[in-house]
Amino acid sequence: MRRAWPVACFLLLAVLLRLPVLHRSVLDWDESLYVLMAQDWLAGHLPYTQIWDNKPPGIYAIFAVFQAIIPGIAAIRIASALCLGLEGWAVRGIVMALGGRAWAGWVVGGIALLAGLSNDGLSANTEPFMACCIALAVLCVLRGGPAWLAGLGLGAGVMVKYVCAPEALLLLALLWRLRGARAALAGTLGAALPALAAALLYLAAGRFGLLWD
Repeated sequence: MRRAWPVACFLLLAVLLRLPVLHRSVLDWDESLYVLMAQDWLAGHLPYTQIWDNKPPGIYAIFAVFQAIIPGIAAIRIASALCLGLEGWAVRGIVMALGGRAWAGWVVGGIALLAGLSNDGLSANTEPFMACCIALAVLCVLRGGPAWLAGLGLGAGVMVKYVCAPEALLLLALLWRLRGARAALAGTLGAALPALAAALLYLAAGRFGLLWD
């Protein structure tokens, strides 16, 4: 229970901070496109087959999962709020794993939550989801968690937005330095899983060339 309440606090605070826009239909053009592509996916059409976008398929997968569970535009607002809460909790853990005191972890994690409210941070765009994946991966490495799980977080981040690939490579290098080649290999394999899953999905549908393009 003691381990669960910090993450619960961050998730609750993130939801409360975003309540004013819970049912706001449009905050950003990009998120509207993600909603449409996720709807198409739920209707049986893989991303890029009906509507084209230049983002990797991870963001559409996230939207599709939440839209399948929660009706209306609230689905993506709740998704982004939960993502922000997890990121704040992960930042708190990173601070403490680096030797910071508990209060410092709470403060820095809280700042991460508040930072998500600026620079169009209220919209459900790719950046918050990508940052959440990277933060969770860093926390996993610093806490001595499974290397493949840290890699999975990195791979998920890359499949949300390609620009985090350099960060993923740096973290894999850190994993090598801290734990050796075997851990780095496990992390690399974990990082490859999201891309492999996407490739197999499109290959099974006979549309692999579309994903490659």
